[in-house]
Amino acid sequence: LHPSVNVMYKIDDVQSLRLGYSNRINRPSMDQLNPYINITDPLNIKTGNIDLNPSRGNTFELGYNRFTSPGSIGTSLYYRQTDDMITSYTVVSPGDISYTTYYNLGQNKAWGLDVNGSIMFFAGKLNINAGAGINRNIFTNRLQSEQNRDRYSYNGNADARLTLPKNWNLGANIRYFGPQAFVQGYTKGYLTAGADLRKSFLNRKLNFTLSADDLFNTRNAARITSGQFVQTSKNQTISRVIRVGLNYNLGGFKSAGGPPR
Repeated sequence: LHPSVNVMYKIDDVQSLRLGYSNRINRPSMDQLNPYINITDPLNIKTGNIDLNPSRGNTFELGYNRFTSPGSIGTSLYYRQTDDMITSYTVVSPGDISYTTYYNLGQNKAWGLDVNGSIMFFAGKLNINAGAGINRNIFTNRLQSEQNRDRYSYNGNADARLTLPKNWNLGANIRYFGPQAFVQGYTKGYLTAGADLRKSFLNRKLNFTLSADDLFNTRNAARITSGQFVQTSKNQTISRVIRVGLNYNLGGFKSAGGPPR
């Protein structure tokens, strides 16, 4: 059984509190279980572990929401505990060859605060949504206690959309992902941004979109592994792309007592 319970209390017409609990199970993936030894890179050998067990977690959350005519704000305070956490583990041989596999290494405790809000300007023509969060992660390593981790992390995001005359609208977003700890080290943080331009034709049936992702080519994953050795790696993905899209709505829907829209 994996129960979940949510209770909401309405303070007044614009404010509410929410208390929640959930129990979750995370089963290992096929890659994590696959015993095949991958020697594509003879200096970095990887394999799965067929003896992995599922990890189980409990989450407690307290939330507050407030809704008003210009916008809304919501906050969430949470605590999460995961037992038998599945994580990758790397060792280096005397010949400087690294071997990576997966284990149920230990326990992760995390607590944090998320804040999200939205607001409208110019009679709803400009909509802005923003959020930020901070959390603390504590990892307990059953194999090597000196690799226990205790680290704070933070993130933030903002999205804006402006409605322009003649069915044009413009959107932009920016996101920051802070450093994340894991059992043997941490990943560095990074910033990414995107934008899009949209235009509707034929009474909003035909829609044109021009969008760009990762404008500054900063979306990457850098990983530092520490312990008896130090390993630094950086993965640069091809994420700075421009997309052009067209879609046409063939049908419509009827409002109660009105013509098709």
